[in-house]
Amino acid sequence: MPRRLAESDATFNTNEKRLLLQNVIGIDNTGKTFPSMQLFHLSESARAFRFIQHIWSTYIFYDCPGPAVWCGDFAAGLSSAIAQLAAEDAAAASKTAEEAASKGKEVSRAKSPDTLQMDDPLPTAPLYEADSQTIIVDWVAQVEETAPAHDGSRIILQRCEWHAVEAIKKKLIKKGYSKEKREKLVDLIWKYIKAPDFKTLNTARQKLKDNLRDAEKEYFTSYYEPKEQSFCRAFTRRYPNLGVHSTQRNERYHFTASEGLSKNLPVQRAIEIICKRINYLGKEYDTRVNKDRITTPRLIDKDFFQLCIRRFTHFCLEMAMVELAQAKRMLDDLENKEEGFEFDPEVGCQTSCELPLQQGIPCKCWMAHFYLNDLPLPPNLFDPRWLLDGPAVLHGNWEMKLDNPDYNQSTILEERYASDRFAGRGAQLIIDTALLMAEKHKNLPPEEAAKFALTFKEFSDKLANRQDEKLKSREAIPARLPDAQLPPKLKFGPGRKRALTGREAADQQEADEARARRKAERLAQQAQEAEDLIGEAAQLRSQFQAEIAAAYFNQVTGLQGASDNEDEWVDIDDFPFNSESLKAPSKARNPRIQLIPVSKSQAIWDAMQLKPENTQVETEYQYSSQQKSQIPSIDGGYILSDLESQEQEQLEPQFLLNDAAESNSSERSDLEEDYIANVVDGNDYNSSSLTNPFFDLFPTIAKICSPSPANTTAIAPPSPPTRPQRMRKSTAKQASQNRRDEEARLQKEAKRKKKPILEDISQLMDLPFRSSQ
Repeated sequence: MPRRLAESDATFNTNEKRLLLQNVIGIDNTGKTFPSMQLFHLSESARAFRFIQHIWSTYIFYDCPGPAVWCGDFAAGLSSAIAQLAAEDAAAASKTAEEAASKGKEVSRAKSPDTLQMDDPLPTAPLYEADSQTIIVDWVAQVEETAPAHDGSRIILQRCEWHAVEAIKKKLIKKGYSKEKREKLVDLIWKYIKAPDFKTLNTARQKLKDNLRDAEKEYFTSYYEPKEQSFCRAFTRRYPNLGVHSTQRNERYHFTASEGLSKNLPVQRAIEIICKRINYLGKEYDTRVNKDRITTPRLIDKDFFQLCIRRFTHFCLEMAMVELAQAKRMLDDLENKEEGFEFDPEVGCQTSCELPLQQGIPCKCWMAHFYLNDLPLPPNLFDPRWLLDGPAVLHGNWEMKLDNPDYNQSTILEERYASDRFAGRGAQLIIDTALLMAEKHKNLPPEEAAKFALTFKEFSDKLANRQDEKLKSREAIPARLPDAQLPPKLKFGPGRKRALTGREAADQQEADEARARRKAERLAQQAQEAEDLIGEAAQLRSQFQAEIAAAYFNQVTGLQGASDNEDEWVDIDDFPFNSESLKAPSKARNPRIQLIPVSKSQAIWDAMQLKPENTQVETEYQYSSQQKSQIPSIDGGYILSDLESQEQEQLEPQFLLNDAAESNSSERSDLEEDYIANVVDGNDYNSSSLTNPFFDLFPTIAKICSPSPANTTAIAPPSPPTRPQRMRKSTAKQASQNRRDEEARLQKEAKRKKKPILEDISQLMDLPFRSSQ
């Protein structure tokens, strides 16, 4: 971009480190704001602004003029940076002059042949002699208002006029001026700042001093009057600042730059957001420019601007159209006064019009000349920055004249970057440097030439080795942004708007950990108790089964002995059982498990219904409830609980026979043969084929599979206790509604009772057959 304007200002609350975000902006050829540089720094100090100047001269404007005007507020760091640059330039010029004087040569400050030949509105100041340790701070206006650029040109410092008015107003409030007096003085300040020429400026300045007290008058004279060249429009309207007189454009851009940023955001995250936003700047610019390529302004004079249409942006052409209207008005006024219009295109405008100085657009003087001669306006009178397809940069200062090159659309794109030192990844820069070193080596004496060549080789080898080490380190640890440091989340207590402090959050966390630890211990204790209870229940069940088996075999043995001593059969139901022999030993060991005596036949039947696989003990509550459901018998004996009965259901008769015969091994073979031949084959044990009365104790398979009359009614397991439901008392409105619903139901039932019962007529009626024949 050609040298024009750079505007800087800082904003805050964009990151958690409270770093300031410095925005350096410019204006593109469509009149829109674009960010040219953004950086985080601690304060608006001179060091920060010197760093910006270093970046400009090293990476951006290294082969082209930089910004001609630097617009900012009244920050002390900006003034100090400009003053330091001016002092360093003055010291360098003084040193050069002394060296030239010692050689007897007259030295003048060299200027580039294509330097902007424009009347400098600033007075030429003598060189200020200062050493490198001196920092010029503020009051030397001739030194701090301009600073040297890297190409030998000057950078003009322009201050915001709004900040100047606000600073003076703050001073007046502090000194005790009344509100009416301050309002009158503010009007005088604005008239002083906006004075269009030097005569009006002197008048407004004197009038403002007359209304100030002696102390404020001295402050104004010593501080603001030397700086009026940087904020009064009598001076700034002649600067190449694109019509900017304040930092309002940058203040407005703070909202765009701060979008997505906050004071709680890490710095690395803020940088990522800014980088993503920068990627869309090119697309947005292309969208604006492409509209200007295919359309033309509606009110443009197509004959006069026929060479400029669709080559310059609409923003530029609209300003030129307004200037053409002023040129026509000027010609009409001269015609009414019967005066002629004189203009020499070789010399240019001599009235210091604002538009060529500020915008680089032909003024009414140039347009009146071509309008009178009935010629179209040539495009080379416009600054190339307004072209739709112009050069990326200009390597010299631009001047409005007829012999300027015409940057038309046939310009080869490669030619735009021909002088770029970074073209081809900087290969040409290395070649040029090597050629310069070789040329330097030729002019050295023999004793110095060898040392120079050796030093050059050592330096190149050292540089190559250092680069190899850097590449290896990059392969091991790739360059990237640091990992995001997530800030701790704020904790809020119940019913509190304020977040918990660090101490409160730590106490709450400690209490939560203690609560979780106690809960874990309680659950572990409950699990251990349940495990102990299951083990105890399994042990009791095994003891219970052993005692039942022992009691059963003792009973069977008693029956066998009794039948051997008697001459006739004894019915088992009438057999007198010994209650002491069948008493369960587990009753004394565990009082919670009780055996209820029942009839002898029922005890035998239940003993034969054992199910070994259903031995799972549910819970202590269910086990005790099942014991409560047992019914005692009258004639001795014991019945098993429902749980124990279910466990014995799947025992087979052969298993019972083997266990019973083990008590009398002498009779086992006979009993087994007779039982297999008769009972297992389906014969009834009362048949004449059975000779042993012991078979009365063993029913057949059909009787085993048939349900017992005593056990036809199954006892359902007890249901777990349920929580009683609360009954909500109905309100008066609900009670009234319920009452009306009940009355409506009763009335409906009454009507249904009164209705007669109709006969069923759903059957088909015998209708006469009628044929269509």
